[in-house]
Amino acid sequence: MPGRGLVVLVLTLAAVSVTRLSAADEAPATLAVDSAASQVAFTVFTSMIFKSKQEGRFKDFKGEVAYDAQNPAATRVDLTVYTASVDMKDRDRDDMLRSPDFFDADRFPTLRFVSKHVDRCTTTCCQSLAT
Repeated sequence: MPGRGLVVLVLTLAAVSVTRLSAADEAPATLAVDSAASQVAFTVFTSMIFKSKQEGRFKDFKGEVAYDAQNPAATRVDLTVYTASVDMKDRDRDDMLRSPDFFDADRFPTLRFVSKHVDRCTTTCCQSLAT
């Protein structure tokens, strides 16, 4: 895309909140992501020279966390994000991101993220990173 410069999108699954587990829960559990207490955020770097960046989020998503208290490293996150829900607090930019130049929300209404590992996970919160 000539004239647009380098655009790098970093998508972070930040602070995914799940139903609280008690210390007595020893069996692996699959829990729904609480979208009211979670966020899927991203940063767009528009120039590597001037390090310009804008942050945004997706307002609509769903997912689940498979959590194993006995083996936290085995925790997995499966998340579906609805591309039309992109929000950078700028209507023109949001429309551009929904367009065929970026997410093409009409043809690709969802993005699916399945973690390979989770950086941190407790009985109430998991954090993972995807690029």
